[in-house]
Amino acid sequence: MNPATYILTVNKDKKIVRWDAIWNNKNEDALKALTDAGVDFPKVEGDQMLITREEGEAFAAKYLSAISNGFLNNSHADKCHDFVADNVTWDWSDGTK
Repeated sequence: MNPATYILTVNKDKKIVRWDAIWNNKNEDALKALTDAGVDFPKVEGDQMLITREEGEAFAAKYLSAISNGFLNNSHADKCHDFVADNVTWDWSDGTK
């Protein structure tokens, strides 16, 4: 199995205007299916992954906890500062930019 996440941005007419997808780009079956379907994307060669799956899952769990806690007091700048670079595009209601 190769779970995928699709992020679809729709306009007021409920038409998709942007389509992003995230999947395991080292899954050869998924890569073949996507390539056969005409999807054009760069293939990761060798070991270009920056972190392991386990490290990614641990990072995601900590980040999701932090962002959830940020909703309690609209304090994402405080709760999430360890997870974002100094320069990031982010315009949030708590003044984080």
